[in-house]
Amino acid sequence: MHTHTQCYFTSCTYTQGATDVKRVAEENNILEPYVIVIGSPDHYTQAFLIIDGRLIGEIKDVEIVPLVLLASYYVFNICYPKGLSAFYSILEVIVLNTPLSKTSPSIQHVFASIQNN
Repeated sequence: MHTHTQCYFTSCTYTQGATDVKRVAEENNILEPYVIVIGSPDHYTQAFLIIDGRLIGEIKDVEIVPLVLLASYYVFNICYPKGLSAFYSILEVIVLNTPLSKTSPSIQHVFASIQNN
């Protein structure tokens, strides 16, 4: 059984037990970068990066999934999903040192609020 859900950082497909990751990726028919997780949100055994419906590779450390996805969007010049653009814009500032002047006013406001506290 496969459950496709919106995670805090991207779309994920959770699947229980051994599975053919390539087949799941093809069946999902999702073009944007996302992750297939073997297991559940609370307990996973493996995670895989999928782009354009193709298995790219295994992500050995689930803690770096957001960075792997950021790099995927950046390298392949893919627009961020509408609901996650602020999240990835903040990561760009923190990880890629993108100047705040190149971000939206709402992102600039977030960083100004953090600096004032």
